[in-house]
Amino acid sequence: MNSLEHKLTSLKLGRVKQVYSDWIERARETGMDYGEFLEELLSEELLSRQENQLKKRLHSASFPFEASLEQFDFSRHPELKRSVILRYFDSSFVEKAGNLLLIGASGLGKT
Repeated sequence: MNSLEHKLTSLKLGRVKQVYSDWIERARETGMDYGEFLEELLSEELLSRQENQLKKRLHSASFPFEASLEQFDFSRHPELKRSVILRYFDSSFVEKAGNLLLIGASGLGKT
């Protein structure tokens, strides 16, 4: 392990350690300046950490299986309008930190 890799390990920059050589090559090829190089490298580390946090949260939630909105069968519940539900998955709803309350009997897929 070289000195840089040792420092990256000590600083717990695991993703940077994995990809820094690729980013160095990319920076050479594109003429990327130092600031842009550093920003891109750290953005990749941040994204990796966010993905890991999400994975840990999903695992600790102990969901019985992984599900997505694309898998939801709207035909089984015609009272749920797909266009209305999808409106709440738009980034603007999340950015506004809006609240959504789903009310209904057990087994309807509110979770």
